[in-house]
Amino acid sequence: MSKLLLALFVLGLSFVVPAQNLDVFDAAQSRGAKSFTRGDFDRAITEFTRAIDASSSVGKVRSSRGDLDDVGSVRAVDTRTADALLQRGRVYFAKGEVERSIEDFSAAISIRPSLSVAYYCRGAARLSLKQYDQAIADFDRLIRLEPKNWSGYLGRSVVRFQAGEKDLAMKDIEHARKLAPKNAGIAYQLGEMRRQLGDMISAMEQFNAAIGFDKKYAQGYLGRGLVHLLQRKFDEAIADISTAISLDSRLPHAFANRGIAYFLKGEKDLAEKDFASAEALDPTIREEVNEYISKLKN
Repeated sequence: MSKLLLALFVLGLSFVVPAQNLDVFDAAQSRGAKSFTRGDFDRAITEFTRAIDASSSVGKVRSSRGDLDDVGSVRAVDTRTADALLQRGRVYFAKGEVERSIEDFSAAISIRPSLSVAYYCRGAARLSLKQYDQAIADFDRLIRLEPKNWSGYLGRSVVRFQAGEKDLAMKDIEHARKLAPKNAGIAYQLGEMRRQLGDMISAMEQFNAAIGFDKKYAQGYLGRGLVHLLQRKFDEAIADISTAISLDSRLPHAFANRGIAYFLKGEKDLAEKDFASAEALDPTIREEVNEYISKLKN
């Protein structure tokens, strides 16, 4: 029950535009980021769309002055549009509209082919659709652009692991760890791989390492809680997963796993409350929960 999550990067993009349009763009970007943080995805999409429109209007103004040949050529150099598309794509992904997120990431790449984070985001989105070859191609491109960027190796390792190429996946994630030895996300993902391979001792070591690197890293507690859950240590599982939820209340699998712990402990009312919270964040999760409970009972 794990997903590759898109990291929220703040990009410092520069593009010379008239001050009025610059203010409109920045204000819309700021409102969009705040709405996304609150979980108001529809408002975030509206604001990032305004940012896209604002940067496009700059292009039209400059084109009418004859500075550039046409609006299309302005888009090709307007990196701010690429940034707004990237941010809107992240929101679509979080909302579960993966195809639309891929469209935005692709549009951002077409405007700014060197925007490495867009390849990471598109690779993650394609991974969620099990488009393994396309996802690997995106992470390969990221690695070529930035060979010392650990995120490309981490993303590719997750794809390879899910595609069944376990040995290659381990090589990639070990390379990522060499580039960023104290990165909580890498430790967490390695723990997830170890857990899925049935090595609970190594998994627990990695989740503890993730928490040690960043005590506010929610996924570390979630991963450790899941190991406790599999070991039927329900109180420990509930404690760790509750910590994860207190750090990040937007993780549907955290509510789902805590609900499972409550369910197996016999506290059905608390379980149902958590399942409802998980379903509110991810409407598709109930079937996964039922399947998981069935496996744990056996």
